[in-house]
Amino acid sequence: MQYIRGIENYQDHRPAAVTLGKFDGLHRGHRKLIEQMKSYTHARKLKSVVFTFDMLPFEEKKGIIKKKIMTNRERAHLLEGEVDCLLECPFTEQMQNMDAAVFVEEILVNQLQAEYIVVGEDFRFGYQRRGDTELLKEYAARGAFCLEALPKECYEGREIS
Repeated sequence: MQYIRGIENYQDHRPAAVTLGKFDGLHRGHRKLIEQMKSYTHARKLKSVVFTFDMLPFEEKKGIIKKKIMTNRERAHLLEGEVDCLLECPFTEQMQNMDAAVFVEEILVNQLQAEYIVVGEDFRFGYQRRGDTELLKEYAARGAFCLEALPKECYEGREIS
């Protein structure tokens, strides 16, 4: 597995299947996204990419102190052999202020060459979290990529998040 920190360091131009999120604990919901992505990649010979936001730069700037469920290296270790690439994108001011449509076009379509994207149904991204699954569905309807937005996993009647 490639472990890449920073979108600017991703240089692969092969078509990819991508799942996006914080992946801060690799719980059942995260595993469901990864397994769905893997099943799609195997059938179509795509590169499997877990795209995660590293919130540390944002949290440090805001003075937020959060106990981590796992470190970035621990996450990488757990995903070793599971996916082709773990792409960790620091949540910098530039990323925080990026328009959602620009994120889709520049990052997902142009940089990652995403042919397939799988996210949770409540996934939000872009400036002020204005991007959502509806925006992704618009791009999918135009043929930019295939999209699956999966419902939340539940355990004992409670949503896992």
